[in-house]
Amino acid sequence: MPNRFFVYSIFVPKNIIINHIGSNASIPNFSDDSNATTEIFLIFDSIRKVSLSYAFTDNRLALEKCNSENKGVGADYFEYESNINPENTINLNDNDYNFSCNIEHVKILKDELTKSSESRDNITDGIKKIAFELIPSPPSSSSTYKP
Repeated sequence: MPNRFFVYSIFVPKNIIINHIGSNASIPNFSDDSNATTEIFLIFDSIRKVSLSYAFTDNRLALEKCNSENKGVGADYFEYESNINPENTINLNDNDYNFSCNIEHVKILKDELTKSSESRDNITDGIKKIAFELIPSPPSSSSTYKP
């Protein structure tokens, strides 16, 4: 059976990350370049046509989780081959994001990724989760991310 789940990534601009954690937050190793982005790896379910509720900054962890999901349904293992194309964009919450995926998944992501509210919510929550993980010290109770 072909793989059901696959990994893709979105490039989240620095200003969106900062919007989620507050403008006073300090993120080490975060470029001063206003065009800087953070690559976030997500998993897409090609049958349900939704992004799952997992988010990673490490593509190996994303691939491991993706293949665990594929194994659980008897599907083939997925191999991630990053295909970065500046024309590959999705719109979410009035922001355009570049995305990267295997070539054969571009069309399904462009057509289906943000159609369902579940998928949009999972991507937004993933961005927020990663934003808070980028903060080096434990956040105060007022800035803790709660999905």
